Amino acid sequence: MTNAPTETVTDGTRPKIELNATAVFFVHGMGSQKRFEDVSNLVETMDRYVFAAEKGRLRRILPDYELSGVPDPQPTSHVRATWLPGPVDDDAPGANEVKGETFRFYEAYWAPIAADEVPRLQVIPWMFKQVLKPIKALRTPWLHRARTRRAVLITHEEISPADRDELYGLYDGFEGSKARKAYGDDLDEFQRYVAVQKPGRRQELVTALSKWHWTYVGGEWFNLLVLS
Repeated sequence: MTNAPTETVTDGTRPKIELNATAVFFVHGMGSQKRFEDVSNLVETMDRYVFAAEKGRLRRILPDYELSGVPDPQPTSHVRATWLPGPVDDDAPGANEVKGETFRFYEAYWAPIAADEVPRLQVIPWMFKQVLKPIKALRTPWLHRARTRRAVLITHEEISPADRDELYGLYDGFEGSKARKAYGDDLDEFQRYVAVQKPGRRQELVTALSKWHWTYVGGEWFNLLVLS
């Protein structure tokens, strides 16, 4: 970890560099992961840990980019999160205004650098291990792998935009501290949360939720088929 520069563009061409964030440099290897998938899972795991240990919450988790501090036209992307230490009540007045410590998670992919350097005998066992990933993904609670599930939701063509927005907002609430204390983290608990929060639209939203769930499941089964 190190201090990461935060840029504030003042003249439209060059960022003003400020050191006010902690950078986490996450290096991983072979695979066909979706962009930000592994680093997002890392952030979610850390969030679950600090919540279970009553050390606060990671909030305002968003993808972001920064302009390069050297002559380079390509911006650098990362996942930004804010750690709010201590007890956190997402519904308390002014909760969104609470300042915390900012972290930036950068993802580095070493496989292209090591191309033709890894012996085949090391690659083959790794390929067999990948078959287990979709199986593990299918067994994870509904609250886990949250960003992957959100990606399935926002690209789902059979769910109306209104229902997508509604479910997206409900899922955000389900991740909140109050809901975590009152509900479990599986799909049935989320359905119960939806029914409590939106009793007048329960049937429509549960139907949309079922489509969302089975599309996610179908995607993981497809991954398993390809890997097998």
